[in-house]
Amino acid sequence: GRYRGGVHRPDIRRQDPAYRAYRQKVFGEAATTFRPHASEEEEEEAAAGSSDYDPGEQQQQTGDSSRKRRDEIKKQREMERAVLEEAGMRPYKLQPPPKFGRSSLSQKIVMTNVACYALQVWKPELTRRFAKRSDLILQGKELYRLVTPVFLHGGVVHLLMNSYSLQNIGPEIEQTFGSGRFLATYLASGVAGNLLSSVMSPNPAVGASGAIFGLMGAHYMFLNSNNLGAYSQRGIAAVTETVGINLLFGFLNPMIDNWGHGGGIVGGAAMAAAIGPRLRLLKLPDGRPPIVVDQPRYRLPKAYEDLGRKMKARFSASRQLPDQTTPL
Repeated sequence: GRYRGGVHRPDIRRQDPAYRAYRQKVFGEAATTFRPHASEEEEEEAAAGSSDYDPGEQQQQTGDSSRKRRDEIKKQREMERAVLEEAGMRPYKLQPPPKFGRSSLSQKIVMTNVACYALQVWKPELTRRFAKRSDLILQGKELYRLVTPVFLHGGVVHLLMNSYSLQNIGPEIEQTFGSGRFLATYLASGVAGNLLSSVMSPNPAVGASGAIFGLMGAHYMFLNSNNLGAYSQRGIAAVTETVGINLLFGFLNPMIDNWGHGGGIVGGAAMAAAIGPRLRLLKLPDGRPPIVVDQPRYRLPKAYEDLGRKMKARFSASRQLPDQTTPL
């Protein structure tokens, strides 16, 4: 729960049976060793409220004593994070799902695609202006066409199919990768798909399929490189089946750009291998339960990795009333 001003405010998300079951399914025994939905502030408050204080006496603690305890815990956490950073590690936390009334990054991408398609209908020349053109790309001209086709679509059915696929697989990958790495993987996969398609096919193309296939490739690599037991086995089987069926359907339909799909899968898998989460169970020297840490081969800038948390903080600040003194 949370303590603010001596008032106990339970965290509804951590009490959600569905969330607890999902966490247990993914991390097994490691699920009890960390608090993946807790912010740094919540961790400090929870430790201050549970480590040295009896719950019945919580409200009797003075403000100065509580602040002193929080400051001590904050310094300890900062020291631990500094040590982990030197070793290329960071405490790993699942990114929490958005609260009611707010959108995940996956949903924002879907809405962006819908808005872009509306612009395509309004001004059809935009499709010709920003679609993948193999001849221009291979000449090193208008290289923005490696990115822009990811947000364009060839019709309502095409848009609906990609929107459904992204909404179906995107949130889970966004939770495990975090918003920053999720967005980097999505865009890099789209670029990789368009690049391979430019080399292998002279036909113009649009669509988010390459980027979505890249997310599936990244998810496969994440499951394969982290020992998550039965969850990894089920996930790998599901991804393999889904990709296989879609590639087979693509070979049977000449209108589908399989080179873009294949390039996206390779790009997504490569991004996951390079910057994706590599989870380790780290034992702490002071006898506390071990924690799950993330030690990727290459780390994006911290400001970019924390993109989702910062966007959420700015959004919350913009919605806060002037006379509020503590966040809800």
